[in-house]
Amino acid sequence: MKNIILFLCFTAILQAQDFNEPKLDSLLDILAENDKVMGGLSIMHDGKEVYQKSVGFSDVSEKSTVDSKTKYRMGSITKTYTATLLMQFVDEGKLSVTDTLSMYFPEVQNAQKSR
Repeated sequence: MKNIILFLCFTAILQAQDFNEPKLDSLLDILAENDKVMGGLSIMHDGKEVYQKSVGFSDVSEKSTVDSKTKYRMGSITKTYTATLLMQFVDEGKLSVTDTLSMYFPEVQNAQKSR
């Protein structure tokens, strides 16, 4: 449940018209200080990274901090987040459920396949 609340907070912040980098930095810092989040956040706009912040540890026992090059294992919960965001884009008319990956990333092998 905490993950869902955190996801909704980030979504609300990112969709706000007055995106404020210091506020987002502050939120991530507070969450990290209270051991509520570990990971990285990257925001892209028009193909360029406009925001990047990494917080927490890649190895808690070694106290190794994360950075923009840290690789993460993806769990099943990310599928729910991805599906939710995609359906929001469908509702907003930004995507269609029949779109193929090749419309956005033609360089990806087999991106034109629908299944």
